[in-house]
Amino acid sequence: MKDKNIQKYSGELKKIGISHEILEHPELHTPPEVLGYLGLELSDGSSTLIMRADDEFIAVIRRDDCKLDLKKLKEILRVNSLRMANPDEFEELTGLPLGAARVYNPGIKTFIDKKVFEKEYVTGGTGSFTVTIKYKTEDLNKIPDSKVVDVAEIKELEKVFSNKIVFSGIQPSGNLHLGNYIGAVKHWVKDQNNGLNIFCIVDLHAITVPQEPRLLREKTFELAAILIASGINPEKSILFIQSHNPDHANLGWVFNCFVSMGQLQRMTQFKDKSEDKEFVSVGLFDYPALMAADILLYDTTEVPVGEDQKQHVELTRDIAERFNSKFGETFVLPKPVIPKTGGRIMSLVDPTKKMSKSDANQNATIYLLDDLELARKKIMSATTDGFRRIAYDVKEQPGISNLLEIYSELQGNSIKEIEQKFENKNYKEFKVAVADVVVNFLKDFQAKYNKVIETDLKKVLEDGAQKAYKLSHPKLMEAYKKIGFVN
Repeated sequence: MKDKNIQKYSGELKKIGISHEILEHPELHTPPEVLGYLGLELSDGSSTLIMRADDEFIAVIRRDDCKLDLKKLKEILRVNSLRMANPDEFEELTGLPLGAARVYNPGIKTFIDKKVFEKEYVTGGTGSFTVTIKYKTEDLNKIPDSKVVDVAEIKELEKVFSNKIVFSGIQPSGNLHLGNYIGAVKHWVKDQNNGLNIFCIVDLHAITVPQEPRLLREKTFELAAILIASGINPEKSILFIQSHNPDHANLGWVFNCFVSMGQLQRMTQFKDKSEDKEFVSVGLFDYPALMAADILLYDTTEVPVGEDQKQHVELTRDIAERFNSKFGETFVLPKPVIPKTGGRIMSLVDPTKKMSKSDANQNATIYLLDDLELARKKIMSATTDGFRRIAYDVKEQPGISNLLEIYSELQGNSIKEIEQKFENKNYKEFKVAVADVVVNFLKDFQAKYNKVIETDLKKVLEDGAQKAYKLSHPKLMEAYKKIGFVN
């Protein structure tokens, strides 16, 4: 521990007899992020709230899964007004940035909710966003000028997390393409600072159709490198391989017993993927049960998906509701989130169909690791129309609309701006401009990828699996116990 401020604070805790352990982590700003990283439940954390009670400032410590009853607190304090300290007041009182309150604040009267003492240990603030302290709760009574009060109640399960938890899964089969990046990965990267983000390379889902073992291993590492090169930060988010965490398959089996044959038969993805196949695996039929396990293991609140996967998230909610109604509140009900723009990048050959890894016509898809000149040729040969106008009209001009979408997503200009820029240009001139944007993006991306692929990806993925397991295993054990399995 190099931070002298943390060392000083730790020394102050020792002087008043509070046993504690210092825990280091990447920069994290919310309790769910910190506890998720440490593999703890929300009830294992505590927050210190600096409040103004009439003309006096106080500190209130509550467990992170609880909310304060402000009316009750006002009655205990015998005050007329009670509010949170504003940012200026907070920094002036504590000398700390907002959101980094310590458990022990000398000179400030402290009130500790009694539910904190139901835990043997709780984590709490230290004045730093990269260090958390694990406190022995019985020692918190030693905080000078402190009092234990009954002023909090446990939040409803759906409202436990003050920030969102996002689960995203992607298969390591085929080659990742521009549509995958624009429709999914780009949004994942952008949203990493908002809540806890979990990124899972779903290799168990990949084998629902035949895979060549050597190629599957190669594609798994390739996908991990692509995600990191795109901007996924394993220190900020959780990145791991699905098969490295056995909780997914274990809960997936349980959910097989909570979903009906009829529900699975109605899944349009199964109908599409099984059409004209000589061999159709049971795994392909019931993989939505495994997908439900992927999501529900982590108390996920949001699942970024394309329109074609929304049905599976709705099934996940059905499974969670069925389990909860039978055994009591266990699983959070997630919601599907579909990007408003860039959600569906279409085939360059048939712009009425989604760009796909498995398209038989290689000119239909631009892969992230494509040769740059090959990518340019694909754009130049993209299907357009006979209207001779560059306008966004998905129904009448799907090909031009698709190129406008690609240009907009990679360059950052609005579609209206692009339409105006190319108002008097012909299709060839427009395609050249789109090709330039695509090639410049791929050149920059591939340079980052080539650096990442040379690093120790296995270690990164192993670390991610350990973090994921610490989060998921308590949830699996909770479900097992409620079902009646022997612990």
